Amino acid sequence: MAEYNPDVDRGKVMADGCRDIDYHGLHEFTVVCSLKEYRDLVETKERYVSRIDEVIRLKAEVADLNAEIERLKGEINRLTFGTAKGGKVTAERVAEWINSSTPNGGE
Repeated sequence: MAEYNPDVDRGKVMADGCRDIDYHGLHEFTVVCSLKEYRDLVETKERYVSRIDEVIRLKAEVADLNAEIERLKGEINRLTFGTAKGGKVTAERVAEWINSSTPNGGE
């Protein structure tokens, strides 16, 4: 393997911060990173993994919220059933809904 020569290899700094210093054929090469560069790469990977975990958690939370929205839409439809035919949302209907949707009858 060739020694790293900063004058020759200065233009071979790759996007990830490592230096490609020696080619061994068409597709093989040796990559050398400093310890700081390696730590930076590991930290970047950990941040990406953390972001992916956060996206997965948020997607699950959105799914739960969508299910709650659908449940509430059903409750609203049940509560206001008949208003299109001239019915009214009354205090009795609101109380009935609260009593049926909360533990211990809304107490």
